[in-house]
Amino acid sequence: MRQLLLITCVGAVLEFFDFAILFLFADVLTRVFIPGEEGSRLWIFAIFALGYLTRPLGGLLFSHFGDRIGRKRLFRLSILLMSLATLGIGLLPGYALVGGLAPGLLVVCRIVQGLSVGGELPGSIIYAAEQVPPNQRGLVTTSIITSATLGHVLAGAVAMLIAATLSEGEIQQWGWRLPFFAGGALGVAGYLERRHIAETPLFIAILERGEIAKVPLLECSL
Repeated sequence: MRQLLLITCVGAVLEFFDFAILFLFADVLTRVFIPGEEGSRLWIFAIFALGYLTRPLGGLLFSHFGDRIGRKRLFRLSILLMSLATLGIGLLPGYALVGGLAPGLLVVCRIVQGLSVGGELPGSIIYAAEQVPPNQRGLVTTSIITSATLGHVLAGAVAMLIAATLSEGEIQQWGWRLPFFAGGALGVAGYLERRHIAETPLFIAILERGEIAKVPLLECSL
């Protein structure tokens, strides 16, 4: 039970931390990726919103393949994709180096973040719910949802810490990359922690009975 809560709740914290930090550094990202453009800040907010627009698609894709190939594989994949996308943002060159390619690469990373976070929260909830007895499902699933909210709180705290310890010039030059590096690295650690998790008993039972749906997205149950 403790290990299950650890891998699901910590994963939710890290995913939503990674998902939120782009918004918290919107001003500096505007200067780094879209400098001097009219309405450039709105473009950064649009890129941030793109993550929310792609979340439902991520939920559909991860749920479809989770029903096809198993919960644990997609549970690992969601945090790995988020980690790589977040690290990718931290490593991106700015507009001064590659011109218009810089915001384009940022868009790609944000889309991957949206897809992965769309699979992480429902994937964590399903994985946990299928691992515990019915009388513990409420506790486990609500703990995961609460942890996701804590990810936003943690992102805000880190942004405040960086603003308090670094100058504006340092933040624009390299300081804004720190939370992306940290979030990505911690996400990779979370992925490694999930490498040895077991498949859920419910999916194993369905697999043994040969009841895997060919196209889960086209099926629904009441």
